[in-house]
This record gives sequence, C-alpha cells and structure tokens, in this order.
Amino acid sequence: MVDLTSIVGNLQRLGFYDFVLPWLLFFAVILGVLTKVAIFGDEKDKSAKQVNAIIAAVLAFFIVNFTPVGGISAYYSTLFGSMAQILATLVILIIFIGVLGFDKTIITEKNKEWYSIIFIALVLFAAVVFSQASGGSISLGLSSDDITIGLVFLFIIAVIGFATKGEGKSETEAPKPPPAHPGV
Repeated sequence: MVDLTSIVGNLQRLGFYDFVLPWLLFFAVILGVLTKVAIFGDEKDKSAKQVNAIIAAVLAFFIVNFTPVGGISAYYSTLFGSMAQILATLVILIIFIGVLGFDKTIITEKNKEWYSIIFIALVLFAAVVFSQASGGSISLGLSSDDITIGLVFLFIIAVIGFATKGEGKSETEAPKPPPAHPGV
C-alpha cells in the first residue's frame, strides 16, 4: 500500500520540489506581471499571450537554474518557515492588543503615523528573513548587545513620542470668540 509519506518521498526524489514547484511559481508570477503590464499588447490579443508565456517560461527556467545558495527548495523552505514565524508573532501581538483592551482604531484611524512605523518594521523583517533564508545575515558589524541597546533606545523614543503627542487642547490656547450673528 502506498502512503502519503512515500508519495512525498518519491516527489522529492524526482525533483518535484527542487524544480517543478519553483518553476511553476516563477512562471506564474512573471506571466502575471507581463500580462498586467501589457508590453506586447492587451490580454485579449492571442499573440501577446503567447509571447508573454514564452518569455515567462524562458525566464522561469533561467531563474530555477541559477540558485547561488544551494537548492532553491531549501531556500524557500527557510523563507516560508521564517515568514510563518513572523505571521504567528503578529497574530499573538494582535491577540495581546485585544486582551489589553485596546481598540483596533488606535492603529488604523486615530494615529496615521502608525502606518509608517508598521511599514518600516515590515521592511526590516523582510530584509532579515530574506537574508537568513539565503544563508547570510544582516549584522552591519554589530554585536547582539549593540542591536539590543539600539532596539531598546528606539522603543524608548517611540514611547516618549506616543506619550507626548496629545489630541487634547493646550492650556495656553486662548478660547475662540463665538461667531458673529449675521444681520446684527
């Protein structure tokens, strides 16, 4: 009897994960981009579709052939594993925000500058994940102590900025006179 483990093992032995899946991924992404950009004509034009498909296939073969960090499946396994850890951390953070009683509008509607902070954090996470997946590291010659001190410093600055930004009225602000009535 054939079980799932032997099927997955046979697919691995035949190169399904090292070649077929990465090739399909790159082919689909490149074809989608070429179709969206419509360099060779709109998506209703049959010859444009054929040219886009040929270019996407050739580029996908070149990309799968060029794997500077070893097997491309190992790269994606590391990449998607790291991404899953980041997503799990974000879900836990959202749960903590809900448990602490904060409203989701603290990030979305009231404080628009949070979008920039979240975007910068996501870019940094992506850089670290891609670097680790390729076998490198982003250290900039800093020790873990230096990085920890820097993160604590940034956290303190963020807390001070959040605490000093007020939505209320300033005490030194003079009251505004009532509007004049027309016709008086």
